[in-house]
Amino acid sequence: MGLQVDTVLVTGAAGFLGMHLTKHLLEQGFTVRATSRTADSKAMYPLPELAKCLPGTLEMLSLDILDAAACERAAAGAVYIFHVAGPDTLTTGDADKDQELIYRPAIEGTRNILHAAAKAKVKRLVITSSLVAVIGPLVQADTPATEDDWNDESSPYAYINAKTQAEKEAWELAPKLGVDMVSIVPSRVVGPVLSPHRAGDSVNLVKGLLQGGGWDTIILPLYVHVHDFVVANLRAAETPHAKGRYIVSWPGVYTNQDLKHMLQAAYPELQLPDGLQAINRTLDVTKLQRDLNVYPTQPSVAVIQQARSLIALGLAKSTA
Repeated sequence: MGLQVDTVLVTGAAGFLGMHLTKHLLEQGFTVRATSRTADSKAMYPLPELAKCLPGTLEMLSLDILDAAACERAAAGAVYIFHVAGPDTLTTGDADKDQELIYRPAIEGTRNILHAAAKAKVKRLVITSSLVAVIGPLVQADTPATEDDWNDESSPYAYINAKTQAEKEAWELAPKLGVDMVSIVPSRVVGPVLSPHRAGDSVNLVKGLLQGGGWDTIILPLYVHVHDFVVANLRAAETPHAKGRYIVSWPGVYTNQDLKHMLQAAYPELQLPDGLQAINRTLDVTKLQRDLNVYPTQPSVAVIQQARSLIALGLAKSTA
């Protein structure tokens, strides 16, 4: 395939996921309109430097996804929209703050992007949901979860409720607006960190373990390499027959004990406590493989890459 010249919009481009997706799109030759609440060179670093060496063109744009008119301006002329922006905190511990910082960005922000996509007449909108919209963190089952499953349980964590509600509402609104939409439903995304400024909550588990912290007992022990996430996004946009939701994850549980043994093999002096017993939950990724030709990478590769990048960027230290 030749280099692309189309313009695409990426929301949340300064975050861990959005930055990797923007880099991948630049590598494919797209003109990428990369947005963030604050889209300056520091927030977007190292994308401006990378763009100088990549075939695509980077446009940085500050965008508040709660501003409907601004979303419409950002979407104008885009062929595809990749809506990655959203909350990455489970809860603030305060109901009013949860509403403003988690529920509104997730639900109202997605709604604004859908309307913007409709007005811009984009070929396809790809939104990033979360595996917590498919299954609850502590729900066990003997059969693999599929894209047909929904998490219908109310959670004490605003993030879980907000991401589920946002995706459900998006699927109700998209056909009414005539928007061709696909949703990417990733598990916990891991892989190398690109920026020392905006690592975010996506890396807190590995970062905490490197620094002697404890285990995350909330998020499902299911992982996906960030490269699989970005490839799935682009293929979901470009594949004509792509439709509906796509679970993007390594299909099996990657237990805390697995994580412990793998990190200690790379960093022998690292002292880690035993992890909690993992829940019995697997995923069916047949649709991802069949439609998008994405075969998830073994999580150990991504975890080691993340650990090494955190140390190299000075975001974590190891006793190794």
